[in-house]
Amino acid sequence: MKILLILISIIVALTGCETVKLPRFDKGMSVIPVIKSTTNNKKIALIIGNRLYQYGTLSNTVNDATDIASLLKKMGFEVILKTDLDQRSMDDALHQFRTRLSQTSNVGFFYFSGHGARVDGENYLVPIDNSRIRNERNLKYYAIAASKVLNYMQEDPNHVNIIVLDACRDNPYLGVSKDMKRGLTVVNPPRGSIISFATSPGNTASDISKNGRNGLFTSHLLSALKRV
Repeated sequence: MKILLILISIIVALTGCETVKLPRFDKGMSVIPVIKSTTNNKKIALIIGNRLYQYGTLSNTVNDATDIASLLKKMGFEVILKTDLDQRSMDDALHQFRTRLSQTSNVGFFYFSGHGARVDGENYLVPIDNSRIRNERNLKYYAIAASKVLNYMQEDPNHVNIIVLDACRDNPYLGVSKDMKRGLTVVNPPRGSIISFATSPGNTASDISKNGRNGLFTSHLLSALKRV
């Protein structure tokens, strides 16, 4: 919850009209530099929601992505919204995002709602063509490493980067076993970046909330942002 509040404070600061010194993060997080947030800030967001998986169809992830995209547009972001992407389409979307960041943006926002998994200390975002993924080793070849997203966003050191991964659902691929490491792992982002997870390391997140439309984490994020 504390990281969620920090994330909200950053988004609000970036859509405001004054200089804001953002708070120091807890252990494992970086310090965002002082930002002069004005209407001239170029803010680019890539929002991906994967629902129609070959294995493990989800309930509300496309709703999550659509609602986050709509809200960010109202907050002045240029939004690239993509849903139900296979591995190649996810790569294409990331390259499009990378290009737009390099051209105009000084604020980058990436949001993913869907299946996620971890192996060897790396987090992976799972595309909808996940029938090829039968074990953790396959993730390296058939999923998208979260570090790849961060590396693209970090290419211009002047960017402020926000990554939100609502990607800790259970049973992310066909070969899941009882001894599989659940959820995602801790990431220490470089200075100028923040990464927010839907739940604590090693746990899984709920795809359904009380409103019946969104996942639990995203429903709270949307609710909080609508009040600011």
